[in-house]
Amino acid sequence: DYGILPDSNEYGSPMKLFEMMAMEVALVSPDFEPIAEVVSDNENGWLFTRKDKAEAVEITLKLAGDLKNIKRVGDGARKYIHNQRQWKHNAELVLELLSVSQKHP
Repeated sequence: DYGILPDSNEYGSPMKLFEMMAMEVALVSPDFEPIAEVVSDNENGWLFTRKDKAEAVEITLKLAGDLKNIKRVGDGARKYIHNQRQWKHNAELVLELLSVSQKHP
């Protein structure tokens, strides 16, 4: 299974994107910068040109019969969340920033 995120905005990445990816469900998503920072096309999701609904539909329909690719990209989505988007990663980043700021007051 895969899903579609039909629209978003310029300033945030939707929580649903992360929730779906964590469940091995890759999404066809618009290429807004916050989403493109998370989604690598055809690796852990699929990107379409923002506001181009025809392209979104085309990609979505093309994937419908490609179960092997859907599974592969869904696996990639889950691995991305596990390896890079856990709370421990946020904590490690904060500790790293704190360490750097203490060295360079």
